Amino acid sequence: MAMNILYIGYWNLNDPLTVSTIFPHLSILREFSQVNRILFVNIEREKIRPLPAVLQSLKIEYYPYLSENTHGFWWEKISDFIEAPRFIEKQVVKYDVDLIISRGAPAGGLAWLVFRRTKTPFLVESFEPHAQYMLESGVWKWYDPRYLFQVFLEKKQKQKSKGLMPVAHNYRNVLIEEKVQSNKIITVPCAVDQSQFAFSEEERKSVRKLLSIPRDSIVGIYVGRFSGLYLEDEAFCLYRGAFDFFKEKFYLILLCPDIYHPWVNAKIEEFKLPGQKIFVKSVAHDQVPGYLSASDFSFASYKSSKSMAYLSPVKIAEYWANGLSVLLTKGIGDENDILLKYPFAGVLFDPKRIEGLMHDYFREVSDKLLTRCKPENEIPKLVSTHRNVNCVREAYAYYLKEMER
Repeated sequence: MAMNILYIGYWNLNDPLTVSTIFPHLSILREFSQVNRILFVNIEREKIRPLPAVLQSLKIEYYPYLSENTHGFWWEKISDFIEAPRFIEKQVVKYDVDLIISRGAPAGGLAWLVFRRTKTPFLVESFEPHAQYMLESGVWKWYDPRYLFQVFLEKKQKQKSKGLMPVAHNYRNVLIEEKVQSNKIITVPCAVDQSQFAFSEEERKSVRKLLSIPRDSIVGIYVGRFSGLYLEDEAFCLYRGAFDFFKEKFYLILLCPDIYHPWVNAKIEEFKLPGQKIFVKSVAHDQVPGYLSASDFSFASYKSSKSMAYLSPVKIAEYWANGLSVLLTKGIGDENDILLKYPFAGVLFDPKRIEGLMHDYFREVSDKLLTRCKPENEIPKLVSTHRNVNCVREAYAYYLKEMER
């Protein structure tokens, strides 16, 4: 059976999450002999750039839905969930699509809306309680129409999807407790290509030279956003603690989207941090490994709440693939338990107790720096065990086989 598959993403084409979590999965899908045609649809809110080389090389057909954002925020959201499903439905009918795969619960909501009219089977990768995340992080209120609608959509995905792929075993257990059929749930954590993110001594020297960082300096790095699920002031408390602990040897690299740069620069002044030792940049995803190689440890500063146990941050897999220990918020995904079992891979911190325990956190971080660039560094092996891309391949194989029955 040769299948036509339509893949739905909810982020812009150039968003780091699209590049790091969707493109690799499209590549794996292309490996299967059962797959004839792959169409990729995303919600695009920016000017469309040239088609990425990876999509061209894989012969992925790209059909973006251009989200209307000229009439205000609410019109944009209405457009996403009324007009976008109609657009996707046209592609499903036109190209005789056999299976829809969506990335994340918002995209899964679009898949269900299309399923409701076409009955095309759908899978949801990275299925997480998005509504709960947004509520607990303070972005949405319980009475917010977005929250109520997302709760409804997630309920329908649990009921009607052909398969759900949560990113954490913690959430798979919750889904089973909620009476979702266990045989349609496979945990697929956010995985990375180890070779792509492997440590490079050459890049370490090159990036440090580019940024004028002395060879014997200690460099911390954070890759990602602020606000939403991510800490804001508390993150800068951590950075200040690192400067206080490591003194003049410490340098900080913050790789975040351009939109955050003015805010970050204001926070640097507010917290009286040495701006000349902080590098705020926005780089392409394929440049991130070089900056990781130039660093000695990493930050993963998430807000703390019950639902954070269901995350699987791709940045942690990238950090570990490069051999970096991570200073991570307690209670995040399966990573919390991994760090308890393998403490050499990082340090857990409590956002509510940063000030009182700052010295202890960075003393632990300092102890782990000793193995950073040594051959016996065990951290990358955790990726082979817990974040291997084979888990994606195996999940696809299972669901494609189920489709053939």
